[in-house]
Amino acid sequence: MTASTTSVNKIKEFIKKAAAIIFLIAVWHGVALLIDNATVLPTPSAVFIRLIEIASEQSFWLITLLSCIRIIIGFLIGSVIGAGFGALSHVNKTTKYLLDPLLVLIKATPVASFIILLFFWLPNNAIPS
Repeated sequence: MTASTTSVNKIKEFIKKAAAIIFLIAVWHGVALLIDNATVLPTPSAVFIRLIEIASEQSFWLITLLSCIRIIIGFLIGSVIGAGFGALSHVNKTTKYLLDPLLVLIKATPVASFIILLFFWLPNNAIPS
């Protein structure tokens, strides 16, 4: 395969991906027009305009930065805890047998369910809005 063939394939791949995105945005726009309720499903242009509006506010960037920091901290804490339990389960088979049913339960539960439960369990000021 020559370099020109590779670049033609990359261009074709890019065009296919762009066409898919354009198609999905068109479907979104069509469904939004059918529903005709911006609260339920706004049009893509309305979402884009609002995004530009909030992106011009300083608080948007601060909130976004803080969210990114929380995500990174949560990922790191989860990684350390997961690695710790993984190592403990490898060394101590009793721990593995105790954790297996919990892992099956967690894997079978959709993430949205955990989020909904957090709304009930945590105080209002602990949940980002």
